[in-house]
Amino acid sequence: MRVRSILLASFWIALFIWVGYNGMQAVSSYFTTNSITEDAFRDAADRQRQRNPSELFSSDFLADLRATVLTGARRQGVMVDAPSLKVTAEGGLVKVKDTVDVKAHVTLTKEKGA
Repeated sequence: MRVRSILLASFWIALFIWVGYNGMQAVSSYFTTNSITEDAFRDAADRQRQRNPSELFSSDFLADLRATVLTGARRQGVMVDAPSLKVTAEGGLVKVKDTVDVKAHVTLTKEKGA
């Protein structure tokens, strides 16, 4: 009976460690991709202000944002499938969404000037 208790306790401890590890990986991946996207947004917004400060979001801004997100992800070692990365502008909001890798899934919504 003692062996069974030890095995059962070992199983639950291993399961707890496994769930904790995967949870921490997901949180770490989220913050990494969020940081990449925030930096890319800031850089693209600066370039947009220099090119045409009166325009809210241009196609150049969206292209710059997408390219900067892909470059930043490559530098940080985050796997992003380029064709699945979508950058859209709706009114005063920009959305960046990668739909392939669930671990690196970030939807960033920013208002112009924020």
